[in-house]
Amino acid sequence: MNVSELIEKLKGCPQNARVVAPGYEDGFDDVLDTQDVFIKPNANVERWYEGLHDHLLHDESGAEKAVRLMTSRRYGDSD
Repeated sequence: MNVSELIEKLKGCPQNARVVAPGYEDGFDDVLDTQDVFIKPNANVERWYEGLHDHLLHDESGAEKAVRLMTSRRYGDSD
């Protein structure tokens, strides 16, 4: 995906949504798509080896809507 394709995808997303990407270790992966998700912000502050925010399966108390960048290495992951 290039910048203009990503911009077009993001135009359809809530404009105030946080943008998140899978976290862990080092390096870069290509962005292939976007996905609307719910997260629990700052849920993993103490666990440095996990992403800062938890992925929630649905809207619940304390949830925040976010836009996930789907990367080439983790595109099929449900987390």
